[in-house]
Amino acid sequence: MYWDIPTPEEAIDIPNEELRSHPFFQDFLEADLTDEDLGSELAKQDLIRFNVLASGIPALSFAAAANPVDGVRDNFNMQELFRTDNEWPQEAHEGRKAGNWVHSDFYNVALSYVYQMYDQMIETADLDAEP
Repeated sequence: MYWDIPTPEEAIDIPNEELRSHPFFQDFLEADLTDEDLGSELAKQDLIRFNVLASGIPALSFAAAANPVDGVRDNFNMQELFRTDNEWPQEAHEGRKAGNWVHSDFYNVALSYVYQMYDQMIETADLDAEP
């Protein structure tokens, strides 16, 4: 169940019983988390708990790299500079086109695909300069 985002004044009036059976932001990947008999035991499992913490609450802002950052000499577009259509290993999934570089691919994708990005960061920040 997805709700329109209520104001804080509206959200405070949502009964706890409703929140227990219908998560505030979106349904959990593990549907039985809202089951009265199974939910507590499932929530004790590390991987399920970590998934809820990682994906159950949406970000309220874009990642820092979504826009140019003042003070950084050279901003660069990872999608345009470092990914090629015939080599990108990520498969398409919910709402994502196959081959698109998405946030955090720099550590989710094998180094052999993303090393150019690290080279660019080292060069941009003069990290290989003599002390």
